Amino acid sequence: MVALSGEIADGVLLNWCTPERVAAARATASERAAAAGRDPARITVAVYVRACLGVDEDVALLALKEMTGRYASLPHYHRQFEAMGLGEEAALAAKAFDGGRIHDVPDGLVRTLTVAGGRAEALARFREFHEAGADLVLCYPVAALDPFSSILGTVLGAAPHPALER
Repeated sequence: MVALSGEIADGVLLNWCTPERVAAARATASERAAAAGRDPARITVAVYVRACLGVDEDVALLALKEMTGRYASLPHYHRQFEAMGLGEEAALAAKAFDGGRIHDVPDGLVRTLTVAGGRAEALARFREFHEAGADLVLCYPVAALDPFSSILGTVLGAAPHPALER
């Protein structure tokens, strides 16, 4: 799909990936755009990054573990995790999720694919994706505790210029 985006589309939206995967996607889309006679600079690479910000780290990690385990248990995403070299951890995550043992989803997998903490951690992580070639990094809030407050906290924490700073 990434190659096809370079040939015929305006861009590609990536999901559940690492900065290294973004760099590889950028390279593939650019190569295929050039081969199709298109300007590679006109291809937008966007990426969703799951985040749970502004709550205690153990609370954020539990919410992110549930989401990571859920996706790791889906065959398409499991294959994607394998292609990024995360297959062993993804298999453990899927097994933990399927068995109702969310706490057993590997911390390393969660931290590789998501972001927790606060504003500084989020912006640093998003910068990694930008430096890898993403034109647009989309924060995908993951709810913890009270969903409304949690999502609002994540959105404000991840916003480039939150209204609270004005």
